Amino acid sequence: QPASQEIAATAGALVGVILSTTMAPEMLDSYGWRVAFLIGAVCLPFGLWMRRTLPETIPHADAGVAAKERTGHLSQARRHLGIIALALMILASGTISTYVTQYMTTYAQNTLHVSSTLAFAVSLVSNGIQFVGALVGGWLADRLGRKPIMIWPQLATLLLTYPTFLWIVHAPGALSLLIGFGVLSIIGSLPFTAFYATFTEALPQNIRGGVFATVYAVAIASFGGTAQLVVTWLLHVTGNPLAPAWYLLLAAIVGLVAMSLMPETAPVKKRQGLA
Repeated sequence: QPASQEIAATAGALVGVILSTTMAPEMLDSYGWRVAFLIGAVCLPFGLWMRRTLPETIPHADAGVAAKERTGHLSQARRHLGIIALALMILASGTISTYVTQYMTTYAQNTLHVSSTLAFAVSLVSNGIQFVGALVGGWLADRLGRKPIMIWPQLATLLLTYPTFLWIVHAPGALSLLIGFGVLSIIGSLPFTAFYATFTEALPQNIRGGVFATVYAVAIASFGGTAQLVVTWLLHVTGNPLAPAWYLLLAAIVGLVAMSLMPETAPVKKRQGLA
């Protein structure tokens, strides 16, 4: 899931870079931005096709049992409200971070006043690095456990966010934007593959898909849908270009607290406990 998100975001940023380098600014503002929406609409049928052809993960032998227990799914979910609440907090934290990162194109242009090509390049590099970070985070989580890969990178993100924004605001340019957001992106993307694995492993199989989908949708709609609005409002009210860092710090603190309370579900850790 994290890797597929970053692929889509990277592809979108790449389209932005191509459009900004091949079109004059007035052409991009007039109609060029519609090209990206058109490409997104063309991709929709492929997503629907892929979703319809995904195999069922519940073994056939258990399918009948799962159908009989469907009416009890809500009661089972209630027994896991603690995990669900923590997962919602972590998803809110990650969603805010992701959507604020997507806002960096607008932020770089309107607040830092850099070129549109550099602004789109920041988004492209950040999303590409996050794709790599998601894969590396999953690889490390399988070998070192889920919680260390959630907690330590999240703590590093918390410590590095404000100094990085200070550098970017006081010296806006390719070096600070690409390296600064690049570092935040690679570190900030490490915990969430481990989290997705933890959340699914902590839930019974027969309610796993429904609970995950519901919590994920609520987090994305509530916090992803408002993240850029909140950042824009903070910039407008305070007039301080560091305002996005404040929101990211709040989100990082919430995520760190929730990650520290999640159970360790990695098979490697369970085997060590039995040894």
